[in-house]
Amino acid sequence: AELRQIGAEQHQYYAISYTPPESKDGACHALRVKVDRRDTTVRARSSYCTAKSQDLLAQSPVEKDLEKQVAAAQATSSASIQTPYFYIAPNLARVHVAMEIPKGELHAEVNVLGIASSPDGAVAARFSDTVRHPIGTKELFYYAKEFKIVPGQYTLTIVFSSGGSIFVKTETPLTIPPYDRSQFAISGIALSREVKPATDLGLEASLTDDGTPLIAGGQAVIPAGSNTFSKSVPAYCYFEIYQPGGSDSATVHLRILDGKTGASKWDGGASTARIHRQPDDKTTIPVGFTLPVESLSSGSYRLEVIATDASGKAATQTTDFQIK
Repeated sequence: AELRQIGAEQHQYYAISYTPPESKDGACHALRVKVDRRDTTVRARSSYCTAKSQDLLAQSPVEKDLEKQVAAAQATSSASIQTPYFYIAPNLARVHVAMEIPKGELHAEVNVLGIASSPDGAVAARFSDTVRHPIGTKELFYYAKEFKIVPGQYTLTIVFSSGGSIFVKTETPLTIPPYDRSQFAISGIALSREVKPATDLGLEASLTDDGTPLIAGGQAVIPAGSNTFSKSVPAYCYFEIYQPGGSDSATVHLRILDGKTGASKWDGGASTARIHRQPDDKTTIPVGFTLPVESLSSGSYRLEVIATDASGKAATQTTDFQIK
């Protein structure tokens, strides 16, 4: 009886909305919902938190100083970066920025500014942030951010400053093909050294600004901040397949190619990717795989993903990586 009640509650509810008062970004407030009906028990959210701005340092002296350094400083090669993208609507994508940065003379507080600019110099997206407790190893700290952008060709420039001076400026090309829901397509590919059970993330993961979790097969894939891997550490990949027909499956074929010659070094064969679709998304199939890096020699490689739908339409995506 209890299980039947739980099932019924998934379909028997009311959605109530209201406009909250102005408040600081990230501020949380208590909520209380009641109804004018006797012998009725209401279960509802007990609080809400205002969304944290993508441009946390907007119009501040810190951001203006970072903007000057973006224009003046030369790019450095000390930071590594991944920028996989995933479509969330027709011609709209979210980009997951993951970076690994040498700590060097790092202070406790790090200011960050990211700008995605088109070839003519126009700003298509920007974000700013303050990291007060950098995490990572003794030598590196890991930074992750998510932002939205329309498809196009861009240069993504990210500046980190600490203690009043710049210590990292990195630039990377960012190309996102156009997309509409009539296409069969594949997202960018996120490479990873870490997965964890999705249940470990908790409900809070969907309510924070730390980025949309990359979940496939009950596992959350954490994007690495570098495309360099060790044979002794497991490696994973995550990508999404977009099916306009709403089919529950697609055929996926993974290969690892030599980065210089294109020769096949590993062939994972064809497999079927399936998902139990949620009512609000009838087109996306998230896919995660373990990569056999332990069998590869040191060198440069390319991961190739080919997806095929039931009608024979195919889409291909690739990403490069290193084994040391």
